[in-house]
Amino acid sequence: MKNRKKILKEPAFRERAALAAGRDKRLQAIIGNRDEAAVGKMLREGGKTALLREFAAYLDRRSWFSWDPKGAVTRKAFHYAFPVFSLLDEEKLLTAALFAEADPAEKAAISKIDRLSGLDGGIVHDRFCKTMARGDLVYARRFGKELYLRDKALFFETLARFALTGRIKSLKALWVVAMINFPADFDRKGDFDDALFHLSLSYPVKYRDDFYDPGELTDGRFSPRELWEKTAGDGDLPPRGRLALAAYLLLVKRYVPDEAAFLRIANFEYDNICRSIGNKEDENPFVAPLFEKITKLWEESP
Repeated sequence: MKNRKKILKEPAFRERAALAAGRDKRLQAIIGNRDEAAVGKMLREGGKTALLREFAAYLDRRSWFSWDPKGAVTRKAFHYAFPVFSLLDEEKLLTAALFAEADPAEKAAISKIDRLSGLDGGIVHDRFCKTMARGDLVYARRFGKELYLRDKALFFETLARFALTGRIKSLKALWVVAMINFPADFDRKGDFDDALFHLSLSYPVKYRDDFYDPGELTDGRFSPRELWEKTAGDGDLPPRGRLALAAYLLLVKRYVPDEAAFLRIANFEYDNICRSIGNKEDENPFVAPLFEKITKLWEESP
């Protein structure tokens, strides 16, 4: 293996580093200047998936909360860019989401995700579950990629169950719906899209969530369909809570329609949302169009 210092001095390495630095400078200028013309051109020339890939490192978050010794916990606001790019197509909304969420100060170093081809499938699945539960994105990426390539259906079902166990208000269910319906396969004919896969897993894995114990909840009063009709038909519900519950119910319908534990959670959260009041995120311009899209997906889902 070559000495690292020698590699750093090689012309090819220096050329790649210079190109990367120039690219970062250009992207940061677009973000800083809110250059809608540049973003519009990138959208027309490469499409929304390519645009999201280009800015993926700036759309990640190093962490989703901070804590100090006095006990104060501060959570960062939900990140709408990934769901918007996955589920919506309007250029105005895509551009607004990009500028609302891209942050050069949060720039992530997204590295290649190596395969784990030598491991048994059961071990891969088990370790994917464990690394997600402890918020370990470094290893969840690896086990997740391996599971995705071997059994995509099991990968998404596992991710859905993980999201459904957490608090509905986290909007993890919406994020997972966006992953399931992402317009491009992460495995691009053998050329795996590590950058977008990293971004897609980052929030569900790194966001510190509270988990329910369904055994502590009473049986739900309403079936998933009855809950959906109440959620979709009640325009007085806080918009963000309504979106969160709609995405949750969509995952329940698709993956766990007959499991009482998740229905208890959904009924419990419906009652909470009915008693809650709105917050600043209810005024977010992405909430209403995302709810409309979730409604369409519900109607199309068997």
